[in-house]
Amino acid sequence: MDFAAGKEILEEYEREALTAVVVKKCTDDFYYFCKYILGNDLMMREPHRRWCDDHQKTVLANTKRVMRLKPRKTFKTTIYGLGFLLWAWGCVSHEIRFFYTSSNKLLLDEVADGLSQYIGTEKNETFYSYLFGVTKDPEAKNTSDVMNVQGREGKGFSLILRTSGGSTVGIHPNVIIIDDPVGEDDRKYESERKSKELWFDTLQPLLVSFYDVKTGIEFESIFYIGTRWHLRDLVWHIQEELVKKKGQVWDIESESITKDGTPTGEPSYPDFMPAEKIKEFRISMSEEFFAAQELNNPIAQGMIVFDLGKLHFIRQEQFDAIKLYGKIICAFDPALGKASGDYPAVWFIHYYNDTITFFDAIDKKIEIALLVHQIASKNKLYGCRTLVYEDNNAMLIGQSLEKAHKRINHKIVLDPVHHGSGSNKRERIVSCQDVLYSGVAQFMNDYENRYPEAMNQVAFYGAYGHDDFPDAMEMGISYLNQEHFKFVRHEECL
Repeated sequence: MDFAAGKEILEEYEREALTAVVVKKCTDDFYYFCKYILGNDLMMREPHRRWCDDHQKTVLANTKRVMRLKPRKTFKTTIYGLGFLLWAWGCVSHEIRFFYTSSNKLLLDEVADGLSQYIGTEKNETFYSYLFGVTKDPEAKNTSDVMNVQGREGKGFSLILRTSGGSTVGIHPNVIIIDDPVGEDDRKYESERKSKELWFDTLQPLLVSFYDVKTGIEFESIFYIGTRWHLRDLVWHIQEELVKKKGQVWDIESESITKDGTPTGEPSYPDFMPAEKIKEFRISMSEEFFAAQELNNPIAQGMIVFDLGKLHFIRQEQFDAIKLYGKIICAFDPALGKASGDYPAVWFIHYYNDTITFFDAIDKKIEIALLVHQIASKNKLYGCRTLVYEDNNAMLIGQSLEKAHKRINHKIVLDPVHHGSGSNKRERIVSCQDVLYSGVAQFMNDYENRYPEAMNQVAFYGAYGHDDFPDAMEMGISYLNQEHFKFVRHEECL
């Protein structure tokens, strides 16, 4: 063997040895991989080192459901999306199959373009492919929304990218990355939010388990990254419906661009996102959008009408001591008079010694035709003799209520309220703030079990999507505050 050939062999061994060292470093250090191998020079030790270390720990711990809510423009997709996908293929296994979804088609295009830049069709085409041996499969389908890499086995593509809410037919992933799955329409329309919930619930059955013997990592996982858009967005669905009610286990973390979560608070990442930059963001967008996207708070501080911390609550034993005195009325908002309203709102209100207590409600979605009978039954149960309701002339609600009460032989005074098209609903509702904050009106302290939907509409009025219960609340308060209000004798009833 001549000197030149020996030198070439030696250099090849050196390259292989150096490559092995770099691959080992990347396998052990996700932050190193994202910053130095993928070339994200703007990533910093805070917060990005912390985020990368945390994410790697969740993967090594085989955590199956992970949610990370981070402010906009902080490299979320770079780390939890594109970076994680490339790290998993390079440092764990080429065989892992991914489904990547987002409401933002442009974001999906950027992810697909990034993958094409990092992954070559031959090993020597890109630095990433040279280091990890991950290359595109030239004999398989590779488009803007589908990618296949060499070395995959079994059924399915290596990667499928689709917009959230769309079809999931033919998808059998080991990992689902959900990257900002909600958008402007989710903020505006309840139907869009409900549709997204149904779509999300179809994702989990799609997952197929993958186990890597070498690392001990098992994937059958969902990684959710994003920001808030609405109080009852997909994040709410996961936290309230899946975690609290159904007992699913999720590793959830939410961060704000400021340490205390307020618009003017101290920056959470002063080196990466200083106060001056945060101020620029605030000026460039609405208060509501800034709160949701940068503070991960779906209701802006300035929009809070009824601060939960300033409302007054009463325990059941305290209510028991006064419930036999005074008067009980029922306030009913039939929700636009539809045969099936969004949320027909029914409050049962106790009035005694100038104090108003909202002690019960019907806050389930029920057809109006059935609801009037429930109202009548509860009125009889509570001894309620006065029912004030909004009469919008859209349906014969008064006649339905009268028949329902006569059917069970319960006398009731029906008092319709006509707000009219020129009435300012928001002004009427906001005017209740002083009454609620002063303690003249109070709620039951077990509201989370007693009437959760009703209380959510009150506490998050302005950002919740429904305002039927605040409207019915105002109707009841206004009725009881009338100067001509008087107790009605039974013989005056129907």
